[in-house]
Amino acid sequence: MIDEDLPSRSALHRRSLVWVGATAALVVVSLATAASFAAGAFRAPEAAPTATPTPTPVVSQAPAETAPADHPRDPVVAFGGECSNVITEAEASAITGRDMVLPESGWRDGAVAVLGGIDCIWTSIEYMTGIVRVIAYPLAVVPAEVDESLTLGCVPSGPDDSLLDCAARTVAGDTWVFMTTRGDAEIGDVNALLATVGLRANALPSAVPVVRTPDWWAVPDCAVLGSEVDPAVVGYERIEPWPNGLARLSSPPTPYSIPWMTDSARECALLLTRDSDRWGVRMRFVPGGGVEFPSVLGAEGLQHIAQHGSVQIVIVPGNDPWEGGPSEIVVSDGTNLLALIDEIGDDHDPEDFVPLVTELLAAVTADR
Repeated sequence: MIDEDLPSRSALHRRSLVWVGATAALVVVSLATAASFAAGAFRAPEAAPTATPTPTPVVSQAPAETAPADHPRDPVVAFGGECSNVITEAEASAITGRDMVLPESGWRDGAVAVLGGIDCIWTSIEYMTGIVRVIAYPLAVVPAEVDESLTLGCVPSGPDDSLLDCAARTVAGDTWVFMTTRGDAEIGDVNALLATVGLRANALPSAVPVVRTPDWWAVPDCAVLGSEVDPAVVGYERIEPWPNGLARLSSPPTPYSIPWMTDSARECALLLTRDSDRWGVRMRFVPGGGVEFPSVLGAEGLQHIAQHGSVQIVIVPGNDPWEGGPSEIVVSDGTNLLALIDEIGDDHDPEDFVPLVTELLAAVTADR
């Protein structure tokens, strides 16, 4: 199948299970520093503020380029950051032969945006019978192996091969655009619509990734991240990398994996154990992802408590494009973003994540 990111129905059912903690009261934590927080130094909103130490530049695995003082901190996102600038719902309906809608945008973690990219999905009103997906990035950030691995054209799909899954790609000026469809369209129809999309890309400002600044986190090394977290602080005896939670990283290069291939984001998973108890946590680190934290704060169903300085911890419904997915803990210091998902083990309250978040923040800011 061409669109490797389409979930199976059983996978959709599993991912739509609601984590019990999503209905718990939101935790906004007083983080004077990671070390004091780990030691149990909670500060309620009325507590006296603690001075924040002046950060030193991050030693990062990503390119060391930093923005000059007058450089905008936000990326220039393809198509002006609006999916409605890519195609219309009428165009999506015409090409698939289905009634199509552009779902209301959920919150975003910034992994695509910091590269200047956009990822838009139109879906059919009838379940999974029509899909149009457009992914666009500045051409300069697209790894060559992604472009070389594309399988373009159409293949039968769906019940009794009654649908066609198609894929096409174009370069419009400095913008790389990839389109997939599911429905009745044949490749000639897809290429014609993609040509129109390319003209629209050229009529808008060229996409530009954000320039790294010294206050960005370094992306962690998943293999050693567990050694930088004290399991006793989290209430467990042992902690180790959890390969089963990293399927995304082992998949072949695709347009959907561009953020992970370019260190725009890093996804790790940890397994904590205590006697017979096991807690698997999957997490996404997005250096610079704070540019999209306003979308998190505007998410329907968000719950929050208080904050200390710039650091907030919130809980929001999942942002899986198909059916939402389990709720996520999202952390931001205003510049970067971290999202965590409770994968296996007993359901945990949001408060259970606080010590783990503290340890993770200490790990990614250790060199600052």
